Amino acid sequence: MSLDKDTLKGKVKFHHLGIAVKDFRKSINFYSNLGYEGSAAVVDDGQEAELVMLRSEHLPHIELIKPLYERSHLNNLLKTRSEAIYHMCYEVDDLEDVLGTLRKDFKVTCLKEQKQAVLFDGRNVSFYYVDGVGIVEFLER
Repeated sequence: MSLDKDTLKGKVKFHHLGIAVKDFRKSINFYSNLGYEGSAAVVDDGQEAELVMLRSEHLPHIELIKPLYERSHLNNLLKTRSEAIYHMCYEVDDLEDVLGTLRKDFKVTCLKEQKQAVLFDGRNVSFYYVDGVGIVEFLER
């Protein structure tokens, strides 16, 4: 597999790194010491999670994701640790175009269909597993 490195250029823009956590306090304290400012926590029932967005002028944005329920799929990720990198998020103008480009060279599996995201003012998000990459969230601009 050799995806032409320019085929996605200009179609996606890095938005944030998603980190699953059991508790916000330690993470927020750490990132605050790096100069991040956090949003108020919001509940997103569609993701079965509570979310905090951390922003920095000079560092990549970070979304902290805390499972709301014991049955949450995030708890599998957090069984043996208190935090784990969960996903990368990219902003896109044309999701179908981006997915078409990815599918030329990668197996792409939809994990969660498009839905409005509470944390991003109702903008549409969707989640995909990209073989060889991991979980990718696409946020419509």
